[in-house]
Amino acid sequence: MWISLANSLRTAFPFWAAAFCLWAFTVADLLMDFIRTYGLPWKQAGQIPPNYGPPEALRRKNKPQESFDAYRELSRRYPNEVKPWVEMIRLAYLEFKDDDLASTVHEEGLQALKGEARKQELQKMYKAITSMTQTPLMAEEVERVPYRS
Repeated sequence: MWISLANSLRTAFPFWAAAFCLWAFTVADLLMDFIRTYGLPWKQAGQIPPNYGPPEALRRKNKPQESFDAYRELSRRYPNEVKPWVEMIRLAYLEFKDDDLASTVHEEGLQALKGEARKQELQKMYKAITSMTQTPLMAEEVERVPYRS
């Protein structure tokens, strides 16, 4: 009797293994759906994303100073966000036309941000913004280089 039971279990083992795999994948899929829908509760506790609506609305209403102040407040509340610093640099350089203020905001941003990647992103955006209004040299100002010597 034990031999026939062992033979039947050995014969049925692949079917039991396949059934277990199907069950495990179904349970894992349900678990991932739950995590995808509701997130991990311990990861998102207390993390409210910044609201960029008010400063952007003030900027569209042509109120750059109020927009700058609102971005300044966002940078205080969310010190590791890059966007408020970039927008303050953009306002200072393009709207106020104040290179010193843009440079000061850039330095403050580099000091406030944590992480090398965020600092590099701010540095890259600062270079891009400050190079936006640089005019190319006129043809008369460029030194002529002979085509063939």
